[in-house]
Amino acid sequence: MRRFIITQLIVISAVSMLFGQQSVVSTITKGNEIKLSPFAFGYNTQSLNGPGWDKRPFLDRIAELDPGNFRYPGGTVGNFWDWKTGFFDAVGSKYKVMGTPKEGPYPYKLESLKKVYDRSGGTAEPIYMLNMLTSNYEYQLEMLKYAQKIGLPVRYIELGNEFYMDDHPQNYNYLNRYPNIKDYADTCRIWVNKLRKEFPEARFAMIAINNPAGWTGANRERSREWNKTLIKNMNGFDVDAFTFHNYAKNNFEDQTAEDLIAQTIQRVDFEGIQRGIPDKYPYWVTEYNFFTQDNKLPGLWVTGLANVVMTAQMISTPGIELVCFHNLTASSISSVIYDSDTRIAGGAVAKKYALSASGQGLKIFTRAQKGAKAVNRLIFSDNPLCKSRSKDYNTLYGYLFTGADNKALVVNFSDKAMTIDLEGIGFAPKTAEQIWTKSLYTPIVDDKSVLSEIKKISDKRFTLKPYSVTLIR
Repeated sequence: MRRFIITQLIVISAVSMLFGQQSVVSTITKGNEIKLSPFAFGYNTQSLNGPGWDKRPFLDRIAELDPGNFRYPGGTVGNFWDWKTGFFDAVGSKYKVMGTPKEGPYPYKLESLKKVYDRSGGTAEPIYMLNMLTSNYEYQLEMLKYAQKIGLPVRYIELGNEFYMDDHPQNYNYLNRYPNIKDYADTCRIWVNKLRKEFPEARFAMIAINNPAGWTGANRERSREWNKTLIKNMNGFDVDAFTFHNYAKNNFEDQTAEDLIAQTIQRVDFEGIQRGIPDKYPYWVTEYNFFTQDNKLPGLWVTGLANVVMTAQMISTPGIELVCFHNLTASSISSVIYDSDTRIAGGAVAKKYALSASGQGLKIFTRAQKGAKAVNRLIFSDNPLCKSRSKDYNTLYGYLFTGADNKALVVNFSDKAMTIDLEGIGFAPKTAEQIWTKSLYTPIVDDKSVLSEIKKISDKRFTLKPYSVTLIR
Protein backbone atom coordinates (compact mmCIF):
# COMPACT_ATOMS: atom_id res chain seq x y z
CA MET A 1 0.00 0.00 0.00
CA ARG A 2 2.83 2.41 0.88
CA ARG A 3 4.50 1.76 -2.49
CA PHE A 4 1.15 2.39 -4.23
CA ILE A 5 0.71 5.78 -2.50
CA ILE A 6 4.25 6.85 -3.37
CA THR A 7 3.66 5.81 -6.97
CA GLN A 8 0.45 7.88 -7.00
CA LEU A 9 2.31 10.97 -5.81
CA ILE A 10 4.97 10.52 -8.46
CA VAL A 11 2.28 10.27 -11.13
CA ILE A 12 0.52 13.40 -9.83
CA SER A 13 3.82 15.32 -9.84
CA ALA A 14 4.70 14.11 -13.33
CA VAL A 15 1.32 15.18 -14.74
CA SER A 16 1.63 18.55 -13.03
CA MET A 17 5.11 19.12 -14.46
CA LEU A 18 3.81 18.23 -17.91
CA PHE A 19 1.32 21.09 -17.68
CA GLY A 20 3.72 23.50 -15.98
CA GLN A 21 2.05 23.17 -12.58
CA GLN A 22 3.15 21.84 -9.22
CA SER A 23 0.64 19.81 -7.22
CA VAL A 24 1.27 19.54 -3.48
CA VAL A 25 -0.55 16.88 -1.47
CA SER A 26 -1.52 18.78 1.66
CA THR A 27 -3.12 17.11 4.66
CA ILE A 28 -5.70 18.97 6.74
CA THR A 29 -6.23 19.44 10.45
CA LYS A 30 -8.66 21.70 12.28
CA GLY A 31 -7.99 24.76 14.41
CA ASN A 32 -10.02 26.06 17.33
CA GLU A 33 -13.81 26.09 16.97
CA ILE A 34 -15.56 29.47 16.93
CA LYS A 35 -19.31 29.66 17.50
CA LEU A 36 -21.25 31.41 14.76
CA SER A 37 -24.34 33.57 14.86
CA PRO A 38 -26.88 32.72 12.14
CA PHE A 39 -26.58 36.40 11.16
CA ALA A 40 -22.78 36.49 11.12
CA PHE A 41 -22.27 37.77 7.58
CA GLY A 42 -24.01 40.46 5.57
CA TYR A 43 -23.72 43.85 3.98
CA ASN A 44 -23.59 47.56 4.63
CA THR A 45 -26.40 48.84 2.39
CA GLN A 46 -25.88 52.52 1.61
CA SER A 47 -27.51 53.08 -1.81
CA LEU A 48 -27.59 56.85 -2.37
CA ASN A 49 -26.87 56.53 -6.09
CA GLY A 50 -29.34 53.74 -6.71
CA PRO A 51 -30.46 51.48 -8.08
CA GLY A 52 -33.93 52.00 -6.68
CA TRP A 53 -35.31 49.39 -4.31
CA ASP A 54 -38.27 48.97 -6.65
CA LYS A 55 -36.01 47.42 -9.31
CA ARG A 56 -36.60 43.68 -9.61
CA PRO A 57 -33.11 42.85 -11.01
CA PHE A 58 -31.54 44.50 -7.98
CA LEU A 59 -33.69 42.55 -5.52
CA ASP A 60 -32.99 39.34 -7.47
CA ARG A 61 -29.27 39.90 -7.04
CA ILE A 62 -29.66 40.49 -3.30
CA ALA A 63 -31.60 37.24 -3.03
CA GLU A 64 -28.78 35.48 -4.90
CA LEU A 65 -26.26 36.84 -2.40
CA ASP A 66 -28.50 35.62 0.45
CA PRO A 67 -27.19 37.95 3.20
CA GLY A 68 -27.44 37.01 6.85
CA ASN A 69 -27.54 40.62 8.03
CA PHE A 70 -28.38 43.99 6.52
CA ARG A 71 -27.03 47.24 7.98
CA TYR A 72 -29.60 50.02 7.60
CA PRO A 73 -29.19 52.69 6.36
CA GLY A 74 -25.37 52.67 6.25
CA GLY A 75 -22.41 54.41 7.83
CA THR A 76 -21.69 58.12 7.36
CA VAL A 77 -24.99 58.53 5.54
CA GLY A 78 -26.80 57.12 8.58
CA ASN A 79 -25.64 60.02 10.72
CA PHE A 80 -27.66 62.34 8.46
CA TRP A 81 -30.61 60.07 7.65
CA ASP A 82 -34.35 60.64 7.74
CA TRP A 83 -35.94 57.22 7.82
CA LYS A 84 -39.37 58.54 6.83
CA THR A 85 -38.20 60.04 3.54
CA GLY A 86 -35.55 57.40 2.93
CA PHE A 87 -32.99 60.10 2.17
CA PHE A 88 -30.86 62.80 3.78
CA ASP A 89 -32.37 64.93 6.51
CA ALA A 90 -32.19 68.74 6.36
CA VAL A 91 -28.61 68.87 7.70
CA GLY A 92 -27.32 66.23 5.32
CA SER A 93 -28.96 67.94 2.36
CA LYS A 94 -27.74 71.40 3.36
CA TYR A 95 -24.11 70.39 3.78
CA LYS A 96 -24.05 67.74 1.00
CA VAL A 97 -22.17 65.42 3.31
CA MET A 98 -21.99 62.56 0.81
CA GLY A 99 -22.26 64.53 -2.41
CA THR A 100 -25.37 64.83 -4.54
CA PRO A 101 -26.72 61.77 -6.37
CA LYS A 102 -26.65 62.29 -10.13
CA GLU A 103 -30.18 61.07 -10.75
CA GLY A 104 -31.59 60.60 -7.25
CA PRO A 105 -32.79 60.66 -4.69
CA TYR A 106 -33.50 56.92 -4.64
CA PRO A 107 -35.58 56.44 -1.48
CA TYR A 108 -34.31 53.73 0.86
CA LYS A 109 -36.97 53.13 3.47
CA LEU A 110 -37.80 50.48 6.03
CA GLU A 111 -40.27 49.09 3.50
CA SER A 112 -37.26 48.40 1.25
CA LEU A 113 -35.64 46.45 4.06
CA LYS A 114 -38.87 44.51 4.55
CA LYS A 115 -38.77 43.33 0.93
CA VAL A 116 -35.37 41.77 1.47
CA TYR A 117 -36.33 40.34 4.86
CA ASP A 118 -39.52 38.73 3.56
CA ARG A 119 -37.84 37.31 0.49
CA SER A 120 -35.10 35.79 2.66
CA GLY A 121 -37.65 33.95 4.77
CA GLY A 122 -36.59 35.93 7.79
CA THR A 123 -32.86 35.13 7.63
CA ALA A 124 -31.61 38.61 6.62
CA GLU A 125 -31.47 40.28 10.04
CA PRO A 126 -31.53 44.10 10.13
CA ILE A 127 -28.83 45.98 12.02
CA TYR A 128 -30.28 49.42 12.71
CA MET A 129 -27.71 52.20 12.78
CA LEU A 130 -29.32 54.99 14.77
CA ASN A 131 -28.88 58.62 13.73
CA MET A 132 -27.37 60.01 16.93
CA LEU A 133 -25.88 63.06 15.23
CA THR A 134 -28.65 65.08 13.57
CA SER A 135 -31.76 63.32 14.91
CA ASN A 136 -33.15 62.79 18.39
CA TYR A 137 -34.19 59.91 20.63
CA GLU A 138 -37.91 60.25 20.01
CA TYR A 139 -37.55 60.13 16.22
CA GLN A 140 -35.24 57.11 16.32
CA LEU A 141 -37.57 55.32 18.75
CA GLU A 142 -40.40 55.96 16.32
CA MET A 143 -38.29 54.35 13.58
CA LEU A 144 -37.68 51.19 15.58
CA LYS A 145 -41.33 50.91 16.57
CA TYR A 146 -42.38 51.37 12.96
CA ALA A 147 -39.98 48.61 11.92
CA GLN A 148 -41.66 46.30 14.41
CA LYS A 149 -45.08 47.37 13.18
CA ILE A 150 -44.36 46.32 9.59
CA GLY A 151 -42.95 42.97 10.70
CA LEU A 152 -39.22 43.57 11.01
CA PRO A 153 -37.34 42.21 14.06
CA VAL A 154 -35.51 44.70 16.28
CA ARG A 155 -32.62 42.76 17.75
CA TYR A 156 -29.42 44.54 16.65
CA ILE A 157 -28.99 48.27 17.29
CA GLU A 158 -25.84 50.24 16.47
CA LEU A 159 -25.29 53.51 18.31
CA GLY A 160 -24.03 55.86 15.60
CA ASN A 161 -21.06 55.71 13.26
CA GLU A 162 -17.38 56.74 13.51
CA PHE A 163 -17.78 59.61 15.97
CA TYR A 164 -14.12 59.14 16.93
CA MET A 165 -13.20 61.23 13.87
CA ASP A 166 -12.89 64.98 14.41
CA ASP A 167 -12.56 65.97 10.74
CA HIS A 168 -15.30 63.95 9.05
CA PRO A 169 -17.45 64.43 7.11
CA GLN A 170 -16.60 67.64 5.33
CA ASN A 171 -18.68 70.73 6.16
CA TYR A 172 -20.34 69.20 9.25
CA ASN A 173 -18.03 67.03 11.35
CA TYR A 174 -18.88 65.01 14.43
CA LEU A 175 -17.61 67.61 16.88
CA ASN A 176 -20.85 69.48 16.28
CA ARG A 177 -22.65 66.99 18.54
CA TYR A 178 -19.81 65.32 20.45
CA PRO A 179 -16.98 67.79 21.11
CA ASN A 180 -15.74 65.48 23.89
CA ILE A 181 -15.64 61.67 23.94
CA LYS A 182 -17.55 61.70 27.21
CA ASP A 183 -20.44 63.45 25.45
CA TYR A 184 -21.03 60.34 23.35
CA ALA A 185 -20.95 58.06 26.41
CA ASP A 186 -23.41 60.33 28.22
CA THR A 187 -25.81 60.26 25.25
CA CYS A 188 -25.55 56.48 24.97
CA ARG A 189 -26.41 56.17 28.67
CA ILE A 190 -29.69 58.01 28.14
CA TRP A 191 -30.62 56.25 24.90
CA VAL A 192 -29.67 52.70 25.93
CA ASN A 193 -31.42 52.81 29.29
CA LYS A 194 -34.62 54.02 27.62
CA LEU A 195 -34.43 51.66 24.64
CA ARG A 196 -33.89 48.59 26.81
CA LYS A 197 -37.32 49.18 28.32
CA GLU A 198 -38.88 49.36 24.85
CA PHE A 199 -36.90 46.46 23.34
CA PRO A 200 -35.74 44.16 26.16
CA GLU A 201 -34.50 41.47 23.73
CA ALA A 202 -32.39 43.86 21.65
CA ARG A 203 -28.59 43.97 21.62
CA PHE A 204 -26.81 47.33 21.61
CA ALA A 205 -23.35 48.14 20.25
CA MET A 206 -21.28 51.28 20.86
CA ILE A 207 -18.59 52.64 18.55
CA ALA A 208 -14.99 51.52 19.10
CA ILE A 209 -11.70 51.58 17.19
CA ASN A 210 -9.89 48.42 16.12
CA ASN A 211 -6.36 49.67 16.78
CA PRO A 212 -6.24 53.00 18.67
CA ALA A 213 -2.43 53.09 18.64
CA GLY A 214 -2.51 53.02 14.84
CA TRP A 215 -4.07 56.49 14.70
CA THR A 216 -0.79 58.36 14.64
CA GLY A 217 -0.29 62.07 14.19
CA ALA A 218 -0.75 65.20 16.28
CA ASN A 219 -4.40 65.61 15.23
CA ARG A 220 -5.45 62.04 16.10
CA GLU A 221 -5.47 62.21 19.88
CA ARG A 222 -9.28 61.89 19.97
CA SER A 223 -9.09 58.60 18.08
CA ARG A 224 -6.21 57.23 20.16
CA GLU A 225 -8.06 57.98 23.40
CA TRP A 226 -11.54 56.98 22.20
CA ASN A 227 -11.85 53.40 23.51
CA LYS A 228 -10.15 54.05 26.85
CA THR A 229 -12.23 57.14 27.55
CA LEU A 230 -15.51 55.40 26.72
CA ILE A 231 -14.84 52.52 29.09
CA LYS A 232 -14.03 54.97 31.89
CA ASN A 233 -17.35 56.73 31.39
CA MET A 234 -19.73 53.75 31.11
CA ASN A 235 -21.11 54.16 34.60
CA GLY A 236 -24.87 53.69 34.93
CA PHE A 237 -25.38 51.62 31.77
CA ASP A 238 -23.92 48.81 29.71
CA VAL A 239 -23.99 47.57 26.12
CA ASP A 240 -23.77 44.14 24.52
CA ALA A 241 -21.04 44.72 21.95
CA PHE A 242 -18.73 47.24 20.33
CA THR A 243 -18.31 48.01 16.64
CA PHE A 244 -15.19 48.67 14.64
CA HIS A 245 -14.37 49.19 10.96
CA ASN A 246 -11.54 47.46 9.17
CA TYR A 247 -10.23 48.72 5.83
CA ALA A 248 -7.06 47.39 4.19
CA LYS A 249 -4.48 49.93 3.08
CA ASN A 250 -1.92 50.06 0.28
CA ASN A 251 1.53 51.66 0.23
CA PHE A 252 2.35 51.05 -3.43
CA GLU A 253 1.26 53.20 -6.35
CA ASP A 254 2.04 50.24 -8.62
CA GLN A 255 0.10 47.78 -6.46
CA THR A 256 0.24 44.19 -7.71
CA ALA A 257 -2.32 41.45 -7.13
CA GLU A 258 0.06 39.86 -4.65
CA ASP A 259 0.38 43.16 -2.78
CA LEU A 260 -3.41 43.47 -2.54
CA ILE A 261 -3.80 39.95 -1.16
CA ALA A 262 -1.02 40.43 1.39
CA GLN A 263 -2.37 43.81 2.52
CA THR A 264 -5.85 42.33 2.96
CA ILE A 265 -4.60 39.40 5.02
CA GLN A 266 -2.42 41.67 7.15
CA ARG A 267 -5.51 43.72 7.98
CA VAL A 268 -7.18 40.73 9.62
CA ASP A 269 -4.14 39.71 11.63
CA PHE A 270 -5.27 41.03 15.01
CA GLU A 271 -2.44 39.52 17.04
CA GLY A 272 -0.98 42.02 19.46
CA ILE A 273 -3.64 44.69 18.96
CA GLN A 274 -4.61 46.38 22.23
CA ARG A 275 -8.12 47.80 21.89
CA GLY A 276 -8.60 48.62 25.56
CA ILE A 277 -12.07 47.04 25.55
CA PRO A 278 -12.84 44.36 28.18
CA ASP A 279 -12.87 40.82 26.79
CA LYS A 280 -16.51 40.28 27.75
CA TYR A 281 -17.67 42.41 24.80
CA PRO A 282 -17.99 40.86 21.31
CA TYR A 283 -17.41 42.95 18.20
CA TRP A 284 -19.51 43.80 15.19
CA VAL A 285 -17.34 44.74 12.20
CA THR A 286 -19.99 46.83 10.48
CA GLU A 287 -17.70 47.98 7.66
CA TYR A 288 -14.69 46.33 6.02
CA ASN A 289 -13.05 46.16 2.60
CA PHE A 290 -10.21 47.98 0.87
CA PHE A 291 -10.21 51.76 1.12
CA THR A 292 -11.41 52.93 -2.29
CA GLN A 293 -8.30 55.00 -2.92
CA ASP A 294 -6.07 52.10 -1.83
CA ASN A 295 -7.33 49.56 -4.36
CA LYS A 296 -5.48 50.06 -7.63
CA LEU A 297 -7.02 46.91 -9.14
CA PRO A 298 -10.78 47.52 -8.94
CA GLY A 299 -13.06 44.89 -10.39
CA LEU A 300 -10.39 42.22 -10.94
CA TRP A 301 -10.67 38.65 -9.68
CA VAL A 302 -7.97 39.22 -7.06
CA THR A 303 -10.39 41.42 -5.09
CA GLY A 304 -12.91 38.58 -4.98
CA LEU A 305 -10.48 36.02 -3.57
CA ALA A 306 -8.98 38.54 -1.14
CA ASN A 307 -12.36 39.56 0.26
CA VAL A 308 -13.46 35.95 0.71
CA VAL A 309 -10.42 35.35 2.92
CA MET A 310 -10.79 38.69 4.71
CA THR A 311 -14.39 37.78 5.57
CA ALA A 312 -13.63 34.23 6.63
CA GLN A 313 -10.62 35.24 8.73
CA MET A 314 -12.73 37.71 10.68
CA ILE A 315 -15.69 35.48 11.45
CA SER A 316 -13.25 32.76 12.53
CA THR A 317 -11.59 35.22 14.95
CA PRO A 318 -12.60 34.83 18.61
CA GLY A 319 -14.79 37.70 19.77
CA ILE A 320 -16.11 38.81 16.37
CA GLU A 321 -19.85 38.21 16.24
CA LEU A 322 -21.02 39.98 13.06
CA VAL A 323 -19.43 41.39 9.91
CA CYS A 324 -20.95 43.69 7.25
CA PHE A 325 -19.12 44.02 3.94
CA HIS A 326 -18.91 47.54 2.55
CA ASN A 327 -20.84 47.92 0.31
CA LEU A 328 -23.87 46.17 -1.15
CA THR A 329 -24.16 48.44 -4.16
CA ALA A 330 -22.38 51.34 -5.84
CA SER A 331 -20.59 52.15 -9.05
CA SER A 332 -17.38 52.47 -7.06
CA ILE A 333 -14.87 49.67 -6.69
CA SER A 334 -16.13 48.62 -3.28
CA SER A 335 -19.54 47.22 -4.21
CA VAL A 336 -20.83 43.71 -4.78
CA ILE A 337 -23.65 44.80 -7.13
CA TYR A 338 -22.93 47.53 -9.69
CA ASP A 339 -25.59 50.24 -9.70
CA SER A 340 -24.77 51.27 -13.28
CA ASP A 341 -22.46 50.34 -16.14
CA THR A 342 -19.05 50.72 -14.52
CA ARG A 343 -15.53 50.92 -15.94
CA ILE A 344 -13.13 48.79 -13.92
CA ALA A 345 -9.37 48.19 -14.02
CA GLY A 346 -7.98 47.55 -17.48
CA GLY A 347 -10.82 49.47 -19.16
CA ALA A 348 -13.41 46.68 -19.11
CA VAL A 349 -17.02 47.70 -18.41
CA ALA A 350 -19.19 45.79 -15.94
CA LYS A 351 -22.89 46.00 -16.68
CA LYS A 352 -25.52 47.37 -14.35
CA TYR A 353 -26.67 44.75 -11.83
CA ALA A 354 -23.61 42.60 -12.48
CA LEU A 355 -21.92 41.06 -9.46
CA SER A 356 -18.42 42.38 -8.92
CA ALA A 357 -15.45 40.11 -8.28
CA SER A 358 -16.19 40.46 -4.56
CA GLY A 359 -19.83 39.61 -5.22
CA GLN A 360 -18.92 36.45 -7.10
CA GLY A 361 -16.57 35.32 -4.34
CA LEU A 362 -18.83 36.22 -1.43
CA LYS A 363 -21.77 34.47 -3.07
CA ILE A 364 -20.00 31.11 -2.75
CA PHE A 365 -18.72 32.07 0.70
CA THR A 366 -22.32 32.54 1.85
CA ARG A 367 -23.28 29.09 0.60
CA ALA A 368 -20.52 27.66 2.77
CA GLN A 369 -21.29 29.73 5.88
CA LYS A 370 -25.08 29.84 5.76
CA GLY A 371 -26.72 27.72 8.45
CA ALA A 372 -23.44 26.86 10.18
CA LYS A 373 -23.25 26.93 13.96
CA ALA A 374 -19.47 27.00 14.21
CA VAL A 375 -16.33 27.55 12.13
CA ASN A 376 -12.80 26.15 12.36
CA ARG A 377 -9.82 27.34 10.38
CA LEU A 378 -8.22 24.51 8.42
CA ILE A 379 -4.49 23.98 8.79
CA PHE A 380 -2.57 22.57 5.81
CA SER A 381 0.61 20.57 6.37
CA ASP A 382 2.16 21.58 3.03
CA ASN A 383 1.29 25.21 2.43
CA PRO A 384 3.84 27.11 0.31
CA LEU A 385 4.25 30.85 0.72
CA CYS A 386 3.29 33.36 -1.96
CA LYS A 387 5.66 36.32 -2.22
CA SER A 388 4.70 39.99 -2.04
CA ARG A 389 6.39 43.29 -1.24
CA SER A 390 4.18 43.72 1.84
CA LYS A 391 4.43 40.32 3.51
CA ASP A 392 4.49 36.75 2.30
CA TYR A 393 1.22 34.84 2.71
CA ASN A 394 0.04 31.25 2.49
CA THR A 395 -1.11 29.65 -0.74
CA LEU A 396 -4.08 27.89 0.88
CA TYR A 397 -6.70 29.23 3.27
CA GLY A 398 -9.50 26.95 4.43
CA TYR A 399 -12.47 26.96 6.76
CA LEU A 400 -14.70 24.19 8.12
CA PHE A 401 -18.32 25.18 8.74
CA THR A 402 -20.22 22.77 10.97
CA GLY A 403 -23.88 22.35 11.76
CA ALA A 404 -26.68 20.28 10.32
CA ASP A 405 -24.79 20.26 6.99
CA ASN A 406 -20.98 20.30 7.27
CA LYS A 407 -19.10 22.21 4.57
CA ALA A 408 -15.58 23.41 3.87
CA LEU A 409 -14.36 26.40 1.89
CA VAL A 410 -10.82 26.52 0.49
CA VAL A 411 -9.09 29.35 -1.39
CA ASN A 412 -6.03 28.69 -3.56
CA PHE A 413 -4.13 31.93 -4.25
CA SER A 414 -1.45 30.16 -6.26
CA ASP A 415 -0.94 29.97 -10.03
CA LYS A 416 -0.49 26.22 -9.51
CA ALA A 417 -2.98 23.44 -8.89
CA MET A 418 -2.89 22.19 -5.29
CA THR A 419 -3.99 18.72 -4.26
CA ILE A 420 -5.36 18.34 -0.73
CA ASP A 421 -5.91 15.18 1.28
CA LEU A 422 -9.44 15.34 2.70
CA GLU A 423 -8.83 12.72 5.38
CA GLY A 424 -8.72 15.25 8.22
CA ILE A 425 -11.56 17.48 7.09
CA GLY A 426 -13.98 16.09 9.66
CA PHE A 427 -16.74 14.76 7.40
CA ALA A 428 -17.15 12.61 4.28
CA PRO A 429 -17.37 15.08 1.35
CA LYS A 430 -19.42 14.22 -1.70
CA THR A 431 -19.17 17.18 -4.07
CA ALA A 432 -16.94 20.17 -4.75
CA GLU A 433 -18.04 23.39 -6.43
CA GLN A 434 -15.20 25.52 -7.76
CA ILE A 435 -15.09 28.98 -9.26
CA TRP A 436 -11.88 30.39 -10.69
CA THR A 437 -10.32 32.48 -13.43
CA LYS A 438 -7.13 32.06 -15.46
CA SER A 439 -5.49 35.05 -13.81
CA LEU A 440 -5.76 37.21 -10.69
CA TYR A 441 -6.03 40.11 -13.14
CA THR A 442 -9.14 38.80 -14.91
CA PRO A 443 -11.80 41.57 -15.06
CA ILE A 444 -15.17 40.41 -13.72
CA VAL A 445 -17.88 42.08 -15.78
CA ASP A 446 -20.66 39.46 -15.64
CA ASP A 447 -21.41 35.92 -14.50
CA LYS A 448 -19.51 34.46 -17.46
CA SER A 449 -16.28 36.12 -16.35
CA VAL A 450 -15.70 33.38 -13.77
CA LEU A 451 -15.31 29.71 -14.66
CA SER A 452 -17.19 27.16 -12.57
CA GLU A 453 -17.80 23.46 -12.21
CA ILE A 454 -19.32 21.01 -9.76
CA LYS A 455 -17.58 17.65 -9.42
CA LYS A 456 -18.26 14.52 -7.43
CA ILE A 457 -15.56 13.59 -4.96
CA SER A 458 -14.69 9.93 -5.48
CA ASP A 459 -11.60 9.56 -3.26
CA LYS A 460 -9.83 11.27 -0.39
CA ARG A 461 -7.87 13.68 -2.55
CA PHE A 462 -9.09 16.70 -4.44
CA THR A 463 -7.20 19.10 -6.69
CA LEU A 464 -7.84 22.81 -6.34
CA LYS A 465 -7.49 24.84 -9.51
CA PRO A 466 -5.21 27.89 -9.55
CA TYR A 467 -6.83 31.14 -8.39
CA SER A 468 -9.90 29.32 -7.08
CA VAL A 469 -12.39 29.25 -4.27
CA THR A 470 -13.93 25.82 -3.65
CA LEU A 471 -16.99 24.76 -1.65
CA ILE A 472 -16.71 21.17 -0.47
CA ARG A 473 -19.78 19.49 0.96
